[in-house]
Amino acid sequence: MKKFLAIFLMIVMCVTVLAACKGDDPDDEKSVNGENQSENPNDVSNDPDASYKDAEGHYRPKDPVVKQDGKTFSIIVRGAVSGTYQSDDFTTDSEMYGDLLNNAVQERNNRVEEDYNVKLEVNKSDTINEDIKLDIAGNTGAYDAVMPTLPFLSVLAADNYLVDLKTLEKFDLDAPWWDKNCTEAFSINNKVYFTTGDITILNKVCTPSILFNKPMIKKYNLENPYDLVKNKKWTFDKMVEMAKAVNNINTPDGSYSDDNIYGMVSSYGDAISFYRASGERICSKNADDLPELYIGSTDRSVTIAQKVLKTMNESDFLLFAQECEEPIWETSFEVFYAGRALFRPSGFSATTKARKRSEIEFGILPFPLMDSTQEKYTTGCGTGEVAGIARCSTILKK
Repeated sequence: MKKFLAIFLMIVMCVTVLAACKGDDPDDEKSVNGENQSENPNDVSNDPDASYKDAEGHYRPKDPVVKQDGKTFSIIVRGAVSGTYQSDDFTTDSEMYGDLLNNAVQERNNRVEEDYNVKLEVNKSDTINEDIKLDIAGNTGAYDAVMPTLPFLSVLAADNYLVDLKTLEKFDLDAPWWDKNCTEAFSINNKVYFTTGDITILNKVCTPSILFNKPMIKKYNLENPYDLVKNKKWTFDKMVEMAKAVNNINTPDGSYSDDNIYGMVSSYGDAISFYRASGERICSKNADDLPELYIGSTDRSVTIAQKVLKTMNESDFLLFAQECEEPIWETSFEVFYAGRALFRPSGFSATTKARKRSEIEFGILPFPLMDSTQEKYTTGCGTGEVAGIARCSTILKK
């Protein structure tokens, strides 16, 4: 197998931390309540978000709703050319997620238009970046809000084309529907030019998990992965141990073969995900809210980075997508679909596709703890395809 080469590249500084779900049995994917989570969704007595909820437990803004006299609110989002990562956040024709999402979007849109007396105008653009640039160059203020990818928003912010969201009246960045971790990460010099949160599904779509082959767990008499997670024994070392237990490579040089059984189908970029799952960061903030390099500043960050890279560089239980034929994401995932790999790190976009075409039963796990002393499971959301929301400064100059 080819040597694994990994380079840590930071496009935008963000680590979105998500709590992992826990279950009981490979054949039972029921989630269990967290220790401090009430079973009654309307019980807000100990809820930190209680001030943002009505008597029925539904989220509401703190400030009174201000009617907009039928104003059109125009927003530009990513079009169909973005494929899996197009915006399904405001339109009701999602083929990938179907009626469950489409109906929720329609209900939300209707409620917003009614409550605020506003008309939503959604521009789903296949040339969103160019359209935003033209709007800025022409100083037309065509869009009340823009939702391209986070990396493109960082470019616009650096060029001083975005409004500090902190200066917008009634834009409550502390509201629970905005991702607090993201807002803190995106804040630069105490200014926030863009953020993300529940306004988009893409931050969920781009969050990775570990898929596992249920029949293979039984065939090789391996430990129950859900029990491992629940008992905080689902660690990086345990994952490697289990992957090696099923690995069966018939090719002398470890190259791809239809006869091989792999412990894991992975990709070069998963090294960053395993590192971030340890709770370590690539960047942090100083006292002046300015970014600085974090990795390498502590012994733990160095030790973990070296361990992850060494394991992925030297292990023969891995099949990397980059070693497969084009299109690599299709052909590499086909190995998992066909039941020839125990584990597959995967964003939830790929998991959605797998549900429709996988030949095997599979389960979903969080990325593993680095060791049993780690307090909680964490997953870093990739930022490259996630949409953020911002307002162009041209709007204020009309």
